[in-house]
Amino acid sequence: MMSMNRPLPPLLIRAALRHFLRHPWMTGLAIFGIALGVAVVTAVDLANEGAMRAMRLTVSSLGGTTTHTLSGTTTGLDENLFAPLRWSAGVEHAAPIVAGTARWHRFPEKTLKILGIDPIAEIPIRPRLTQNIQGPHLHSLLTVPGTALLSTATATHMGVAVGDTIPLLLGDRKKNVTLIGLIDPADPHIRQGLADTVVMDIASAQELLDFQGRLTRIDLVATPGMSPPPVVRPLHWIQTRHHGNALEGMTEAFRRNLSVLGLLALLVGMFIIFNTITFSVVRRRHLIGLLRAQGVTRRELMLQLFIDGLLLGLPGTLLGLLLGIALGKGLLGLVVQTINDLYFSLEVVHWSPEPLSLLKGALLGLGATAVATWPAAWEAVSIPPSIALTRSALEQSMGTGVSRAGRWGAILLFAGGAILWLPGEHLDAGFAALGLIIPGSALMIPRFMTVLVAGLRPMARYFGEWKLNLALGSIPRNLSRTGVAMAALTVAVATAIGMGILVESFRATVERWLNETIASDIYVSSGETSSGAGVETGTLDPELIRALAGVPGVASVGLGRRLALETPEGMINLFVLDVDRERFLDRWFLAGDPETLWPRFANGDIVLVSESFAFRRKVRPGSNIDLPAPQGPHPIAIGGILADYRSDTASITISRSLFARLWDDAAMGSMGIRIAREANLDTVMDRLYQAATPWQPVEIQSNRRLREASLEIFDRTFAVTRVLRLISIAIAFFGIWTALMAIQLERTRELAVFRALGMTRGELLHINLLETALLGLVSGIIAMPLGWLLGLLLVEVINHRSFGWSLVLETRPGLILQAIAIALPAALMAGFFPSRHMAATSPMEALRELE
Repeated sequence: MMSMNRPLPPLLIRAALRHFLRHPWMTGLAIFGIALGVAVVTAVDLANEGAMRAMRLTVSSLGGTTTHTLSGTTTGLDENLFAPLRWSAGVEHAAPIVAGTARWHRFPEKTLKILGIDPIAEIPIRPRLTQNIQGPHLHSLLTVPGTALLSTATATHMGVAVGDTIPLLLGDRKKNVTLIGLIDPADPHIRQGLADTVVMDIASAQELLDFQGRLTRIDLVATPGMSPPPVVRPLHWIQTRHHGNALEGMTEAFRRNLSVLGLLALLVGMFIIFNTITFSVVRRRHLIGLLRAQGVTRRELMLQLFIDGLLLGLPGTLLGLLLGIALGKGLLGLVVQTINDLYFSLEVVHWSPEPLSLLKGALLGLGATAVATWPAAWEAVSIPPSIALTRSALEQSMGTGVSRAGRWGAILLFAGGAILWLPGEHLDAGFAALGLIIPGSALMIPRFMTVLVAGLRPMARYFGEWKLNLALGSIPRNLSRTGVAMAALTVAVATAIGMGILVESFRATVERWLNETIASDIYVSSGETSSGAGVETGTLDPELIRALAGVPGVASVGLGRRLALETPEGMINLFVLDVDRERFLDRWFLAGDPETLWPRFANGDIVLVSESFAFRRKVRPGSNIDLPAPQGPHPIAIGGILADYRSDTASITISRSLFARLWDDAAMGSMGIRIAREANLDTVMDRLYQAATPWQPVEIQSNRRLREASLEIFDRTFAVTRVLRLISIAIAFFGIWTALMAIQLERTRELAVFRALGMTRGELLHINLLETALLGLVSGIIAMPLGWLLGLLLVEVINHRSFGWSLVLETRPGLILQAIAIALPAALMAGFFPSRHMAATSPMEALRELE
C-alpha cells in the first residue's frame, strides 16, 4: 500500500498532464471554448468602458473647471446676457459658447462638431485647451473671419492641411472655412475632446451657423452652493456634474444589456469546461478508483481535480483576454455607432485596454472554471473506490445525478418566476430572474432528453431500423457525455432564438411605428440642427411653407419641429405638432383616446408623452408634469402616451399653439406632405424643389427613403447583438465538438468490437452521424420552447425595464423553427470529423487501446 506520509499531489498532477497531452484536440478545444467565453465578456466590457471613457474625457476636457452651465430656449441665449451674468455675485469666471454640427462636403455622412469660443474668456476655464491656441493661431482666429483650427489627428483623418479651404454642409447650404492651424495637444483628454471638432472664434461660428447675436450656452465657474441669479431664472441652470451623470445614465441600460449577453456566452463556455473535466474523470475512473483504494483522500482528489480545471482555465483565460482585446476594439466601433445613432455624438480618438476590465475578465474566467469543475469533482470524490472502478456504476450515478439536477432546475425555474411576480419593475430583478431561469433550464435538459429519446425508441423498433435503434440507445448510455453536450448546445441555440425574437420583435414594432408615424408621402426639412446644445437652429420660412403648400398635387400639409431641452433631470426631446384631426388620429396611442384628446391637444390644454417618459417618471394619463418652458416650469396635464422608438430618451409632444404661447416662437422646422391620389410622387417632388429655390435650401425626402434611413439606423443599432449571437453559437459548436470527441474516444473499444463483428466503416460512420443528428435534433426541439421563453423575457421584461418600450412579440413559426435549423447542422458538422476518424481506425489498434 502507498505510504500515507508520501505526498501524492505530484503523482496526480503527472496523471492529469499525461491525460491532457494524450488528448491534445480535446484539451485544445476546451481551452479555446473557455477562451471564447472570456473573450466575449472582456470585449463587451472593454467596448463599454472605452465608449464611456471617451465620453468622460470629452466632457471633462471640454468642460474644464466649469461648475454650472446656462442653456437657453429654442433660439439660444441673447449674447447681451453674458455681461451682467459674468459680473453677478458668486460667478468667478464665465465663457460664452456657440455649438452646432455640420457635415463635411467630401463625405456627407461625416459629422463635424462646431465649437465657437472666446479664447480670452476660456483661459481660466479650459486652460489645457487654450494653451494649444496661442501665438499666430490666436491672432488669426480673432481677426480673420471664417477661420478655424483642427486637431492634427482630425486633419490627418480628413486629408486636409493648413491653408486648405474646408467646404461644410449645413442642411443644404454650403459654407467654407479656412484651416489656419493645427492643434496637437499632448494631453489625451484634450485630444479626445477635440475629435472631429472645428474650433472657431465665437463670431465666426455665429456667422457659420446663422446664429448672429445668440449663444448656445454659457459655461461658468461659480462659488459652491450659488443659486441662479435673477437674470437667468427663466433659463436652464444646470450643474455640470449632473450633465455628465445624465449622459452616462442615458446609455446605462444599453451597456448593461450588452454585458448580460456577454455573460450568456461565458455560461456556454462553462459547459465546455464541465464537459472536459467530466471526461477527464470518466477516462481516469479506473486510476481514480485505484488511488482511492491506495489511500488518496477525498480532499487530495478534490484538490487535484480543481488543478485539472486550472490547467484548462488558466491558459483559456489568458487566451481569452488576448482575444477579448482584439474583439473589443471591433465591438467598440459598433457600440459607438449605436450611441451616435440613439443618444449623442461620440468619437473615440485613443483606445487602450482598461486594466480593470481585464482583471474582471480574468476573475470571471477562473471563477467560471471553478464553478464548472465543482460538479464533476464532487461526483468523483463521492463515489466509493469499488464503484469508481466500473463504468456502469458511473453511468448509474450519472442517472441519479440527472434526477437531482432536474429537481434543482425546477427549483431555480420556480425562483426565477417568483422574482418576476414581485412588485416593482427593477431591471436588476429582471436580470436576476434571467440568471436563474437559464441555469434552471440547463439542469432540466438531460431529463427532457431522456424522456424524448424514450419516446422515439418505440418508433425505431416499430420500423425495424436497427441503426436508429442503436443510435437512440447510445444516447442515454453515454449520459455523462451527451447530457452536458446537449445542455451546452441547447442553451446556446435557445439564447440565439431568444435574441432573434427580440430583434425581430423590435424590427416589426419599429416598422409598424414608422408606418403610422411617417404617414405622409413627402417630408421637407431645413436639415440644420445643433449638437448637444438643446437648440434646433433649422426652421422653415413661413412664406416658404405657404409656397410649398400651394404646389399642384399637394393635398394636405402637417408641420412639426423637434428640439432637445437640457434639464437637470436629463435631456428631453420636445416635439411640436401642427396637424389636422386626421393626422392626429393616425398616431400610435398606447394610452388615451385620440378622439377625445384631439380638441384639448389642439387648444394646448394637454401634452402627450412617450412611453419611456411615462415609465421613467412613473406618470400616466391625468398626471401633471412641469413642462420646461423658457419662463419657468409650466404645470400641465398628460393627456395620452404615444409610442416612440427614436431612442429611450424621454419625449414630450405639444401643439403648436401651446409652443407659441410658452416659447413665443411659432416657427416650424419640417413639413409632412400628402399628395393627391392622382398625383405623381416624383413630379410633385420636382415641383417642390423648384418652389423652394427662391427661399432657402431644404431637404426633400420621400416616405420610402425616410423609412429606409430609419431602418438602416435600426440595423446598425442591433449589429452588436447579432455579433454576440453568432459568437454564442460558435462557442456552442466548440462545446458539442468537444463532447462528441469525448464520446468517440470513450467508445473506442465498443466501436472496435462492432467492426470486428462485421460492421463496415460506412455503417459505423452512418451510426455515429445518426447519433449526432439525433443529439442536434433533440437539442433543437428542447431549444424551441426555451428560446421562446427567453425571447418573451427579453421582450416583455428586460427590454421594457431597460428602455421603457412595449414591443409587439414576434413569434413566427419560422423564427422558432430556426432552433432545429441551427442545432442540427451544428451537431452534424461538429460530429463529422470525430465520426470519420473512428470509422477509419483499425479494429486491432482500437482494441489495443489501454486508456
